[in-house]
Amino acid sequence: MAIETRIQPRQTIQNVAYGILCLGLGIWGWYDYSVKIPNSEAAFHEYTAAMDRKGALEKFTSERALTDAEKTEYNAVQGTLAKYKEKPAEPAAYDRAVQLWLYIVGCGVLGAPWFAYAQWQLSRSRFRLGDDGSFECAEGKFAADQVSGIDMSRWMLKSIAVVQLEGGRSVVLDDYKYKGVEDIV
Repeated sequence: MAIETRIQPRQTIQNVAYGILCLGLGIWGWYDYSVKIPNSEAAFHEYTAAMDRKGALEKFTSERALTDAEKTEYNAVQGTLAKYKEKPAEPAAYDRAVQLWLYIVGCGVLGAPWFAYAQWQLSRSRFRLGDDGSFECAEGKFAADQVSGIDMSRWMLKSIAVVQLEGGRSVVLDDYKYKGVEDIV
């Protein structure tokens, strides 16, 4: 009976989980970059402008009586300040850059597709050892006499074996990524 490898379930779970995590972080970064940070900046500037105007109007009260227009403006400024329980914090100068480059570009644009591509690459590579000793892989099908040896120097350390084919070519078998490699080896 032929021996055929398949992707280790943990490898698929890992790639899918990391892909979803990167996609989630990319969406979160986009939300912060385009919604939360501009809202925080607007609130900070609105609060600062209202405090400045309130200070100016209070300065006028010590010098003279306020006009009706200034009293209306003062009440409007008080209403604006009443919206805030405490002074809104100004977003740091690096907040937008971090959200853009780390989360949107790093995780969303590069990270999520990277793990999808890694999973796709794993699904394309299958190894098969036929009953007659033939070896099939992504590079082609090789008869038993075309396989010149197998390098097991990293097997105990990393579970990696290298099948050496005639013509100096080699194929790496990784037991961590593929289930059934130990049977082929």
